[in-house]
Amino acid sequence: MTAQSIRNAGLKAPDPIIDHRFGEQSFGDWQGSSWDEMRAADPDTYEAFWQNPVGNRTPNGESFTDQIARVGAAIEEYTVKHAGSDIVCVSHGGTIRAALAHALNLDPKSGMAITVHTLSLTVIEHVPDGLLKGRGGAWRVVHVNRPAREDH
Repeated sequence: MTAQSIRNAGLKAPDPIIDHRFGEQSFGDWQGSSWDEMRAADPDTYEAFWQNPVGNRTPNGESFTDQIARVGAAIEEYTVKHAGSDIVCVSHGGTIRAALAHALNLDPKSGMAITVHTLSLTVIEHVPDGLLKGRGGAWRVVHVNRPAREDH
């Protein structure tokens, strides 16, 4: 719906591609549950999860580390497939956080320190020859949490 709203606002773009690799982190059996419900359902697993919440998986779910790998692989694939083109991805905050962690080569714990606001714009740019005359990364972060619409 958000992608269609963007198109309705004037973005000329091909039909959207739905790629589940850009989905939010899967909490598996805990999906849709509150923290209290998760704890009540399985206190031992809940406590074990919090020993390393970025690396541990929820029951039948994935870790934030897994999400960074999933999102990063998709970003790299689309970057090669659509080299030189702008790519618009409408996604959830955790996925955007994972994309930023990938772009900045952050460890997952540092990636969790990034806050992504609802209905904000984040822009990362691929620099084919790398930054700093090839001695830096291949990604540049242009915007994080830019308001989707700025009323003047």
